[in-house]
Amino acid sequence: MTVRARLFRALAIAMIALGLPFHATAAGRNQAGQIPIPVPDSIPVPAPIRVVSVDFCADQYVLRLARRGQIAALSRDAHKDFSFLRAQAVGIKQIRPDLERIVALKADLVVRAYGGGPLLTRRLEQLGIRVVQLSFAEDFTTIEADIARVATALGREASGAQRIADMRKRLTPGPAKPARAAAPDGGKPSALYLSSGGAVAGPGTLPDEILRAAGFRNSRAAPGWGQADPEVLIRQPPAGFILSFFDLRASRGEIWSLTRHPVLRRLLAGIPRAEIPGAMLACPAWHSAEAVDILRQGLK
Repeated sequence: MTVRARLFRALAIAMIALGLPFHATAAGRNQAGQIPIPVPDSIPVPAPIRVVSVDFCADQYVLRLARRGQIAALSRDAHKDFSFLRAQAVGIKQIRPDLERIVALKADLVVRAYGGGPLLTRRLEQLGIRVVQLSFAEDFTTIEADIARVATALGREASGAQRIADMRKRLTPGPAKPARAAAPDGGKPSALYLSSGGAVAGPGTLPDEILRAAGFRNSRAAPGWGQADPEVLIRQPPAGFILSFFDLRASRGEIWSLTRHPVLRRLLAGIPRAEIPGAMLACPAWHSAEAVDILRQGLK
């Protein structure tokens, strides 16, 4: 593994340890709206026989959309607790994202988000190996496009279309059970997204889309990602919290995280909240929409 590749993987794991999806630092935002299920225009090519995914984000797409017999290898993080489909990765070869290993596997398609560093795609394509590059999505419209692109490359268009249709069904607007987080005027209940590493998410982020799809109003008005200010939280606590990444092994080593401060822990204990498993949000994919179902059950 090259130095650049090691740095990219280390960054991804560090972002998860902070409770911040890896895509959060690298994404722009598409304009959301009702669009037909996307099917990329491309010249038909034979379905790949040997597929390799080189990071745990790509693993999710390959595990869900490819036939098991197509998968030559997954990333070495495919079995980790932040990998949503880790149970399906059992028994499949796992490799480092090295050019030599991929070539030795006779791969004819590689799916990647960040694995292998920035030069891997060019080197693979120079050898005639197709590469599907995932987006660092901050909205479900971009996730749909990623699903369609990977499914088409795999020769599994129908599977991709079904996955998109299922995701859209989950995202159909519906009322949240407000519990104690209801607005005084009877409007939408409000809540603040907070990760185990102290990250908060405003408009233009995937957690914001999840909140709105579940019938909540985001307490954070500032766009994008930021770091929670403990003094502000204590002086002006939100009506509810949406917590995530607290369940992952990596978060247990965050001894300096503000979420470990005893004052903030007491605050969290006294305010209605819902918890989303970190693996649902670690990488943007269709399973991120499952968080909507959790939030619609209300805050407790």
